[in-house]
Amino acid sequence: RSMVYLVYLAVLLGVSVSFSRFSWLDMDFNHAVLETGTILIGLLALARYYTKNEGKILIIGAGLLGAGMLDTFHIISYSQTFSGALHRSAPETVLWSFEISRLYLSAMFVLSWLDWQMKLSAHGFTRAAEIKVYVFASLLMLGCGLLFWQTPNGFVEPQSSAAETLRTIVPIPLFLIALIGYLMKGGWRQTGLDHWIILFLITNLGAQMMLLTLSPGNPEQQLQLAHEIKILAYIWLLIGMLSSMYQIFREAADTSLKIAEANIALKLEAEERLRAQAQTEEARS
Repeated sequence: RSMVYLVYLAVLLGVSVSFSRFSWLDMDFNHAVLETGTILIGLLALARYYTKNEGKILIIGAGLLGAGMLDTFHIISYSQTFSGALHRSAPETVLWSFEISRLYLSAMFVLSWLDWQMKLSAHGFTRAAEIKVYVFASLLMLGCGLLFWQTPNGFVEPQSSAAETLRTIVPIPLFLIALIGYLMKGGWRQTGLDHWIILFLITNLGAQMMLLTLSPGNPEQQLQLAHEIKILAYIWLLIGMLSSMYQIFREAADTSLKIAEANIALKLEAEERLRAQAQTEEARS
């Protein structure tokens, strides 16, 4: 399966470069899918966490909710830019706002891997620890938001070299660290959630690397293709979450069935003993 991951990344990069001038979905549709889809998968991840206490899922769920909120900045920036209401470095500002959520999400996935690596939630999170996760995720989201909206000059300059490096390059090592971490974890060898998380990380890594290879003279086309690849990443994660929830519910149903069968067996055994005892007493009399 590791070879399949390498082939998938190579194909993803090849398709991204070859079809960089094509798009299949309307941009408004992309925005609707991304914002609602990110938040929906985040809520699904939290439901998965509270069904089966697993620390990485709480971190991923909080990260997805935060990314969905940060994508709102991007949607506002896009609508204002292309309606003529925003006049600062458009449409580069739109690409900058698009990358903020990726910077945040890549950091949260690294944190989810570190949680497993350091065994911080080996026996599940306590309520106090859960609150700390939500507070940290909120502060990180606020920091990423301020990184876009506020600087000593009032706004970030998207065309500056430092801002462009932070925007495009920093998520690459973060996604790569998370990807290597989940590969080292080994859960992907079975058909489980880790397999779909790895596909999600590979897709995001490929999308980020693709942005480095495209011409900066066509940022709107970059956005269009980046949106579509990002949607593909969320599709993998959605499949993983749904299959994981199905597996949990199936295990719960199987457990309930086994308990019911055990109770029936105990009841039949008790009735058989009572019947045997009655026959013994009848024989004595």
